[in-house]
Amino acid sequence: MNKKDKIFLWVFLGLFVGYVIVQYTAPKPLDWTITFHEDDKNPFGGFVLTQRLLDIFPELETSYYNFTQLYTDNENVVVLAQEMALSPTDEESINEILHAGSSVFLAAHQFPQAWLDSLGLKVAFNYSFVNEEIFGEDQIQLISRTDSSSASYPRQMIQAVFEEVEADKWEIIATDENSQPLVIKKTIGEGELILCSSPLIFTNFGLLYQDNYRFAASILNLLPEQRTQLSYFYQLGRPEVQTPLRYILSQEALKWALYLGLVALLVFLIIETRRRQRAIPVMTPPENTTLTYVKTLGNLYFQEGNHKNLAEKMIRHFIHRVKEKYYLTFEPTEHFNHMLSVRSEVPIEEINATLAALIAIRQKEQIKGNELVVLAEKLNRIVS
Repeated sequence: MNKKDKIFLWVFLGLFVGYVIVQYTAPKPLDWTITFHEDDKNPFGGFVLTQRLLDIFPELETSYYNFTQLYTDNENVVVLAQEMALSPTDEESINEILHAGSSVFLAAHQFPQAWLDSLGLKVAFNYSFVNEEIFGEDQIQLISRTDSSSASYPRQMIQAVFEEVEADKWEIIATDENSQPLVIKKTIGEGELILCSSPLIFTNFGLLYQDNYRFAASILNLLPEQRTQLSYFYQLGRPEVQTPLRYILSQEALKWALYLGLVALLVFLIIETRRRQRAIPVMTPPENTTLTYVKTLGNLYFQEGNHKNLAEKMIRHFIHRVKEKYYLTFEPTEHFNHMLSVRSEVPIEEINATLAALIAIRQKEQIKGNELVVLAEKLNRIVS
């Protein structure tokens, strides 16, 4: 790495660290995500609720279980969610839990319509969007019928109410200022089912807004003093396994720092590749001139008429080529002839005839030109 590369790297690292520091020290906008979770201190988290439940129910347990896993008797089951997405199996489990003597408290804006129909209930919705910009002076008054307490909330927090509640089947616990039920209770089997259509009153914001925790406590006190399970499954689902990369991507500052680093690294690699790339010359392999030399030399010998001398040189060249090309040491035996035939793919009869002619020429004192030509053709057929 040269000096310019080091300077570039240090400048990039400085910018990267500076960006992370600025992002972490900058004022963070308020997170209005609805979670109901015990660790979340944002407006719609559940930190305050969990602390209040621990005061009322010391044996409080939190989990991500669904109703099939929450099956128990003589316990309280508390679930808060924006939409209570119950499966038929969940509905059966709720019924079994109630008949076993447990109390079930469900707070949600929406419930499955088929399940509501089975309970003889209807829900009217107010689809006001909830965020920090629309909490104005418009308030709604909620009234508890159990202790005559009341509480005021921003109207946008109360997104649903129950309609056509049969008074002989359901006990109305709390209503809005227009006497529309928000919290109702019914005995089923040995247990009690409590439904609330405004879960946001149990969030951090709902409990701390104008000291409304007293109103929420009057509703929670409907549950008997016994072991209580609070499940986040129907709002948050199963928790994901936390990994370093998942944590980085969940933090806005770290996520953008990672993206910036990857882009800078990509730019650096592109620049370095273009700067260092050089044209690669095309190298032609050296030409094998051995055979050309042999042919030229052979022509000279042939023109001089010394056919025997030329034949000896051709035979020595043939023996060398057999060893070089077929990895065979020359010896005129049946095994050698067979192996030479196999590796050269020349018929064994032709191999035998060629080697017999080679031996015969070696034994002669002088040979004619036509004999030399025939020998050369036969040898070339084997090693060419």
